[in-house]
Amino acid sequence: MVKGKTIKAFLVLGALLFSIAGGAGCSSDKKAEKENKEMVSFPIQHYSAALSSVSGQPILLTLEEASFTVSIEKGSFEFYNEVKEKSVNSGDTFFYCPIYKSNDSTIIVQEEIFVDIKVLMEEEIVGYGVVKINYDNSAQIWEPELIVSNLFIDKEGKIVSVNENYANDRIQDYHK
Repeated sequence: MVKGKTIKAFLVLGALLFSIAGGAGCSSDKKAEKENKEMVSFPIQHYSAALSSVSGQPILLTLEEASFTVSIEKGSFEFYNEVKEKSVNSGDTFFYCPIYKSNDSTIIVQEEIFVDIKVLMEEEIVGYGVVKINYDNSAQIWEPELIVSNLFIDKEGKIVSVNENYANDRIQDYHK
């Protein structure tokens, strides 16, 4: 009888510990985020092929002590090469080129696309952003729109890092 009560006590204790540990794990899965719209800006309001002085839509990324990785599925970050991912330092402007050269052909992207941004501090991902580039067929221009620009924070408001899968999942939430 003592043996049965001992086993029952261990089962109850185990279930209690599992529910506490499991609950704590679930509640910490979602990271708090703080909006930082100043991190992403657009030196010009739209890009047109008629603008011969720039190769594409300029995007300026600025955050003290940060660097960035930007990526796209369509278009390029260079006019003469097909570049889908690029590292950018804080304070630098990069260009999304909807018109670019690839294998001696000129490619023109005439649809909306997303520029995905990962914010890095000491090579750790601490935030993200998503810029949507809308193509206006009637005006034949590409217009940037900041969809989201956030930093991950803890309960005290300090910037924290996340893993790449988590950041990718958050970015994909805005591809709609």
